[in-house]
Amino acid sequence: MLTMRKLFITILLIYCNILIAQQNQPYDSITNFIQSYQYKSAIELVNTNLDKGSDAARLYHLKGLSYKGLLKYAEAAYAFENAISKDSSNYQTYQEAAFCYKLLGNYSRAIRNFQKANRLNPDVVSNTIEIAGIFVSMEEYAKALDIYLGLYRKDTVNIFLIRSTGKAYENLEMTDSARFFYEKAVQLNPFDFQSVIRLCNIDIKLRKYPQAIFITDNYKRFDPLNSKINRLNAYAYYLSDDFVKAIQSFKACIKSCDTTDFTFKYLGLAYFRTETYDSAKIFLEKSFRKDSLNPQTCYALGIACTMSKFKDEGILYLNKTLELITPSPKFESEVWQHLADAHNKCAQYRKGLQAFLSAYRVTPNDTLLKFRLAVQYDENLKNKKLALKYYAEFMKTRPSGRNDGQPKKSKGLSYYDAVEKRMNQLKQE
Repeated sequence: MLTMRKLFITILLIYCNILIAQQNQPYDSITNFIQSYQYKSAIELVNTNLDKGSDAARLYHLKGLSYKGLLKYAEAAYAFENAISKDSSNYQTYQEAAFCYKLLGNYSRAIRNFQKANRLNPDVVSNTIEIAGIFVSMEEYAKALDIYLGLYRKDTVNIFLIRSTGKAYENLEMTDSARFFYEKAVQLNPFDFQSVIRLCNIDIKLRKYPQAIFITDNYKRFDPLNSKINRLNAYAYYLSDDFVKAIQSFKACIKSCDTTDFTFKYLGLAYFRTETYDSAKIFLEKSFRKDSLNPQTCYALGIACTMSKFKDEGILYLNKTLELITPSPKFESEVWQHLADAHNKCAQYRKGLQAFLSAYRVTPNDTLLKFRLAVQYDENLKNKKLALKYYAEFMKTRPSGRNDGQPKKSKGLSYYDAVEKRMNQLKQE
């Protein structure tokens, strides 16, 4: 009798398992389709079972996952909403719907679904973080900051929360507070790449170059081939006028396959500042090939060529600079004068004169430019009459107190004294 009872129970359990398996079979099959990326087959099977009156909430959830796999987020969100209408207690469905709305840029619905997921499972912090991230995307940085600060107070050593709080402050242009949080993140982890980058950029902005150099030098010990860190490190050295170190760091960037126009430009400018004009030309030219609309690079390149053996090329680049810029009168005048110097070094004195006259048209009140025009006529073009004219214009700018505020040509001799002497010679001739 006991044996018959055991046999009956065993048969009943087997029957129940078979029944459960049959009931779960469509859901398992759909899940298998999803896991093997056969999303269209999964959707077809979902639709078939929806017609049979199966568990609609579960099927709509699986349908949403299938559409999400096909990157059809609008259809996925609609399926998840249908699932919620059948069962409003499923935390994961709210979360999935929220992610879809976020990807669709429908931030209000995304926030609403994340909030509902939060109410069902308040221990999951990630939903709150997602809401803060959406506020950042909406540029509502104050709301994001409130969330990050609330989470930070509960977990004061979480690098992600510390860094995110710093970003929110930075977006609100509260630089000191942003720097405090980035600095805290770096103290907890000196190799937190994002915090190091952001802290370094703030230090550079605030002209705290030694701090920027310190944190990037420290990071380089951990990751010596990181091109962004190396680039910022080299730039900080450049801005602190340590051009030799800047050159070394920028060259290390290039060895690490950094071929950005920024690296080429500032390596060229560092060489320029050390008066190594041939090397400056090489790298400024590389930068200019990558960004041929940058007047600053073109201008420096033109001067570097002029100061080295590539004087004809200097003329070309300085002319190109004038085409690129919409300058202030002072800057345009400087470019014209450098162009005049370049022409003169090539013994192209007429063209040099035209460049000086162009500068004079832009800045007619430039005292020394009148002097330079006079010298051009006097020494290079041997035109005594026009030389006298511009020397006279220059002499009109002489201060009433002869020794006060006068530009000096050499020790003990002002330009005015030298010009006065030269004018007398020319008149006698």
